[in-house]
Amino acid sequence: MKAAKQVIVHLAMDEWGNRKMLEVARETFEDFPEADFVEVYEHAGWFLQWNRDEVCVGTANDMAELSDESHEWGKQFGGVDLIAAIRRDTGSWIDYVGHRPNLPLGEFRRPLVADRLEQWAESCASV
Repeated sequence: MKAAKQVIVHLAMDEWGNRKMLEVARETFEDFPEADFVEVYEHAGWFLQWNRDEVCVGTANDMAELSDESHEWGKQFGGVDLIAAIRRDTGSWIDYVGHRPNLPLGEFRRPLVADRLEQWAESCASV
């Protein structure tokens, strides 16, 4: 199985809402034609994932019920390749961050968020 190619976008502090998130996903697909899906974060950590067909294929909302189409779409992938991470507030981006093999789409987010929080807590404790 091929890995899904992902771009992560962090919105600026004055950007929010699902319409804005979809608009940014559309723009990102134009800039990264090789991307399979775009994960857009608001400043508070809320995110939505969109595929090229503008189907929401992932969300930070644990209680959300995604469509059958989104579940079927995710089954074609065997991992995720992160091809870029973009911060709209600074205009910075990191090209080709890395590959996360053998992680089903939709199941890779939680441990990474937990790892980031743990790293943040450790850095705060050392100050």
